[in-house]
Amino acid sequence: MVAKREETKYTRSELLEDAQALFHVHPEIVIGALYDNPGQELSVVEVKKAIRIFLNRKVK
Repeated sequence: MVAKREETKYTRSELLEDAQALFHVHPEIVIGALYDNPGQELSVVEVKKAIRIFLNRKVK
């Protein structure tokens, strides 16, 4: 059985500082994507998923 490896978590400020390099979006997109997320430390995978959902939402 393969153990699931824990992903490294980063603070919101670290993720915003490196938004362009990590996610290829402006920090404002990351802020919007994480607006309803209460977590203060997140993995890169979690943020990428949040960005994808945020950018693909339907505008009402």
